[in-house]
Amino acid sequence: SFPPEARHYQVTVNAADPFGNGLLLPAGPLREPLRALRAARAVVATHATEAATRLALLGRLRRLAPRALLATAAHDVGGLEALPAGAFGRTGSGARPRDWLRGRRVYALAAIGFPEGFASALRRAGARPVGQRFARDHHVFAPEELRAAAHEAAGLGCAAVVTTAKDAARLPARLPAGVPWLSARLNFSVATGRDDLLRALRRHASSR
Repeated sequence: SFPPEARHYQVTVNAADPFGNGLLLPAGPLREPLRALRAARAVVATHATEAATRLALLGRLRRLAPRALLATAAHDVGGLEALPAGAFGRTGSGARPRDWLRGRRVYALAAIGFPEGFASALRRAGARPVGQRFARDHHVFAPEELRAAAHEAAGLGCAAVVTTAKDAARLPARLPAGVPWLSARLNFSVATGRDDLLRALRRHASSR
């Protein structure tokens, strides 16, 4: 956990669903009440890809965190890596550029905190996610789930099953055949407020 003096220095919120139902765990997604934002020094809104949503959220955050530096960020596909696949030990062809996704039908597989954001990142890269299998964060997909995903992907005419690098680390060495398996590297980039945020973080780090 963060030390008391740094705990409220930076707060991140998911722009797609920033405060949920407004309730604390376990009734809702919040770890602290919204009034705690008044102590924040910096707030970063992640998954802030839509201009209208970004503008509305920043207005609300300014009211909730009047002292904070505000920034927005997004996760985008940076590149792809073929994963070993097939009952006969066949392997993929290695790295593929982000542009490989453009126009292709893909099947999204993810067990992360916000899997819908992964599907959105695939769409922004030009892919067409026509099928998906999402699970709770840290879920380890069972062999039967992976076989079902491969079967569904093949039936939908997908060019590949695409998963996150985080999920790929939990997959078995041998994956079901019938469709290629790819791991997508997600890049985190600050869209607005980047320079101010970096300066503030450097000041904070140098003062400790």
